[in-house]
Amino acid sequence: MNVPLLIILLSVLISLITAVNRTRPRASAWIGAGGLLLLGLFIWLAPLEEAFNLAGIALKFTNQFNILGRALVLDDTTRGFVGFIYAASAFLLIAGSNANTNRLFTPLGVFMCIILASALMMKPFVYAAILIEISAMVAVVMLVAPEYPARRTAMRLIFVFTLAMMAILTAGWMLDVVGVTGATPGTARWTTGLLAIGMAVMLAVPPFHYWLSAAADESNPFVVAAFLLLSQTIGLFFLLRFLDTYEWLRAQPEIFSAIRTAGMGMVWFSGIMSLGQRRLARIIMYGMIADLGILLMAVGLGSEGGFALALQMTAARVPGIVLWVASLTYLIRVVGDDLVDRLEGAAHRHKYGAIFMLIGMSASFGFPFSATFPSRWAMLEPMAGIDRFGILTIMFGWVFGGAILLRWFVLLWRSEKRDRSEGFVIGQWAFMIGCAALILLLGMFPQIVLPWVRQVGDGLQQILP
Repeated sequence: MNVPLLIILLSVLISLITAVNRTRPRASAWIGAGGLLLLGLFIWLAPLEEAFNLAGIALKFTNQFNILGRALVLDDTTRGFVGFIYAASAFLLIAGSNANTNRLFTPLGVFMCIILASALMMKPFVYAAILIEISAMVAVVMLVAPEYPARRTAMRLIFVFTLAMMAILTAGWMLDVVGVTGATPGTARWTTGLLAIGMAVMLAVPPFHYWLSAAADESNPFVVAAFLLLSQTIGLFFLLRFLDTYEWLRAQPEIFSAIRTAGMGMVWFSGIMSLGQRRLARIIMYGMIADLGILLMAVGLGSEGGFALALQMTAARVPGIVLWVASLTYLIRVVGDDLVDRLEGAAHRHKYGAIFMLIGMSASFGFPFSATFPSRWAMLEPMAGIDRFGILTIMFGWVFGGAILLRWFVLLWRSEKRDRSEGFVIGQWAFMIGCAALILLLGMFPQIVLPWVRQVGDGLQQILP
């Protein structure tokens, strides 16, 4: 039985079922999330390339599927990443049912999960750039809705991802045809530069983030954040796989310094840009860029501990971002927009929506007792021996995060008018409280997620032995 083909066929079936039930968005979301979660567990637990008996029937799961001259391989290197994408997508589908998304969000979300999983399984994986481009096309359909025209977003998104596809494919051609080793430093530098462009687009490294400003203005904030979160996660996984696969890349003395510098630049750039924004959706996008910058700084440590911290933050950042942006969609539904003038005093109309939004905001900035705080705190000691400006950058992240949190706390409660307050239904209460509890649990007991996160990176034998 071919596992990659089976995963794709079952995922397509789930997408079709959710599309049929699109008029019942909550049921569709639970069907899609349940199906993806079960597939994720199957991906983690399936015995690959081993014969076994099931109800007296001899079976063997093969891990390779060939299509159009390329292979989709689910091996030790990829199964943890693919399983994580399925689990994260399931969580985002549940969150989307509570974030006023359009009816096509769930079926398209499942379809995007298939594409991204296939990209991770592609061998050689540099040719997965074509699938990344297709995921951007699917994202355009998700971002565009009758109430969200998103015209500028679609053009900018397709442009930058086409640039990334061309850069990564060219790098793949150089790796396969030209040949890159430590003995060809000139070719290695060109290949590294092309790969850096592709990674920068997926990670939304400035200036390749410029599609986000239009998306924050024109599209549902949750849909934008969901695609950005998946894109950044895929970009990080590709970065770690490149570092693990190519010894000549790891051997370049400036590579980890460049990654660390890019991360620090993202934090400072996002902090400065966030302070003057009048749209809260834009601040969310800049917050996600800054959060990813901290993550890249962990990768830039160039050590086993740094790579493990990066994987830990990849998982820990999800509930905070989701709670922040999902709560914002509630406030937008109440006041009509995410502009400062409209959100001023919004806490008097939706008190708990404002409270949960501030909790998600504080978690995204890595404040104490939040999910990403232990990882950020653990970075301080190794960073002190490598780059003291990195310590200043982490501190700056907390300072500008605190300034933004204080500003919006004052704005949300500034007005003295007492409008009729709106509340959540039972399902919304359960989701919000669950996210907040997960943030607190991971912040206080990070050891809960560490073994599972290490399992995600088990196949990276060179950088996580």
